[in-house]
Amino acid sequence: MKVFVDTAILRRPATGTSRWVRGLTNALATEPDMELVTSLGPTRIEWFRSGSTRPGLRDWFNRVPNVVRQRWWYEFGVRHLAGREQADVLLMPANMAARRGR
Repeated sequence: MKVFVDTAILRRPATGTSRWVRGLTNALATEPDMELVTSLGPTRIEWFRSGSTRPGLRDWFNRVPNVVRQRWWYEFGVRHLAGREQADVLLMPANMAARRGR
């Protein structure tokens, strides 16, 4: 069985979900009859902030392309990659969902 895991959550700050994803992928990788494929998704566009607590204009210019990239990833990208890998299972632990496929 081929399992495709969306590990895009690992690009965000460390949380309990990211620890769970790391543990899950490590455990699945040791299963003998399972092939594991992971993908980190699109990279985020960021630049250095000087400790400002309020979002400024530059933050909004970062946010728009990041949201567009994330929407594209969950609408088309992750499902396309899972299909290309011929995955039997698509696991998305980041509480986001791809469009339904076959």
